[in-house]
Amino acid sequence: MFFCIEYDSWLLLALSTLAVWRLTTMLCRDAGPFNIMTAIRRLAYHLRLKTLVECFDCAAVWISIVFVLLVYRPQWTSIILILAVSGAASIIERLVSGPLPDDMDEEESE
Repeated sequence: MFFCIEYDSWLLLALSTLAVWRLTTMLCRDAGPFNIMTAIRRLAYHLRLKTLVECFDCAAVWISIVFVLLVYRPQWTSIILILAVSGAASIIERLVSGPLPDDMDEEESE
């Protein structure tokens, strides 16, 4: 069964956010089938792109740039969409993984 999603739909935005979150999680954390993602991370380290695979928020921005430019029609509003999708992916990651290590230090001192 095939369904059509309109270009300016909230559903497309939600699916885009989930897709960017999943791709970023795969790049930064998962081994993947046959350790493909581990090999990609090793290649990134070799190419001196360590920050890209260690910083979830940085990776989410770069992945959302590629994703938004491939899925949506490029316009001047694409910048806003890129920031919104990457920001939402970062929020999902915080909700799923818990507080950041810096946040935990503040809670322990109280």
